[in-house]
Amino acid sequence: MYIFLMGIIIMSYSMVVAKRMRSLIASFRMQSLFLFLATFFMAMKESNVELYIVAGLLLLLKVILIPKFLSDIVKKVKMEEGIGLFLNPLISLLTAVFLTYISYVFR
Repeated sequence: MYIFLMGIIIMSYSMVVAKRMRSLIASFRMQSLFLFLATFFMAMKESNVELYIVAGLLLLLKVILIPKFLSDIVKKVKMEEGIGLFLNPLISLLTAVFLTYISYVFR
């Protein structure tokens, strides 16, 4: 279970440093897949039908439909160049790791 939560955090970090829209969408898809897996295994552990429904909706919407819709929009707009970043990717990553640490300390 914790491996899926670590996957979600790692994919969040990869979204922070993404320079291209396609890689950002791919990171979103992988993060959503880890969220689906965590929810699915929680549903198996708890034998909860509602969690199975939520896991199925996560898979359908966040892993399949939303990334496909976003990819189609990127193709339609012909946005292949990098996205504008306000901060250096390394500074953004260090800020994200620091905020994660602070949230862990003060939970």
